Amino acid sequence: PLAPAATPTEATRPAGDPAPIESPADAATGGGPGAPVDVLGESVTVAPPPSPFASTTYDATYSTAESQSPDIALRVIERRRLQTSLAVYEDSGRPRLDLTLIAAQAGISDRYGDALAAIPDNDTHFYGAVLDFAWSPANTTAEGDVARTRRALEAVEAELDSLRETLRIEVGQAVRAAIAADTTLALDTEVATLAAEAVEAERKKFESGRATNLDVLQIQQELAEAQLAVARAEADRLVARVRVQQLTGALLDAYSLRLDAP
Repeated sequence: PLAPAATPTEATRPAGDPAPIESPADAATGGGPGAPVDVLGESVTVAPPPSPFASTTYDATYSTAESQSPDIALRVIERRRLQTSLAVYEDSGRPRLDLTLIAAQAGISDRYGDALAAIPDNDTHFYGAVLDFAWSPANTTAEGDVARTRRALEAVEAELDSLRETLRIEVGQAVRAAIAADTTLALDTEVATLAAEAVEAERKKFESGRATNLDVLQIQQELAEAQLAVARAEADRLVARVRVQQLTGALLDAYSLRLDAP
């Protein structure tokens, strides 16, 4: 089963990742996300937001996604095949000029020593050259193969451009969604923390006779809504990260999953 990664602590937080947002009240009281708050005699803890999305560089994410795209890989292989075929077809339609140089020694004897002894004698050597020229001025078959292969190559190039443009859009949307999800989760977590502190403050006002039961219930309702917003933000963040992992081919590794070959 898929499960979100554990929340990193300050000791394990990756370098460059910002710490959770801390309000002025948190700095003064030592509270903040993750600190328990006493609400009507019960300890309420708002979980701190996980580490923000690390891959904020669009170019790096797109480069990885392109290298992991099976559709693009298939088109690249097909383009190479067509380029090779085009070179062969074009070469078959060109005039051909072959020059063959020949250097040989006339037969002297089956023995190696006799052959070496005869090397100084020029009469035992043969030198020659053969020049062969061939040209088919009306090679319609080769011309047709070249034209057909060029059209196929242009079609593959167009498909590659379309796939890459679509991938650029998908990666851009996924990266922006992941960054926005981190920001939303951090803000909603801060709101939930403040709402928990507000409940505690309202409880103290109620105990001193400066607030009614209705006032406390209203503040408690705001806390419940804030905690629900945090839960939704966490779900949105997980979905956004899974989408980036899917595009970059890191989905299985991220959750330590493995697909066995059939």
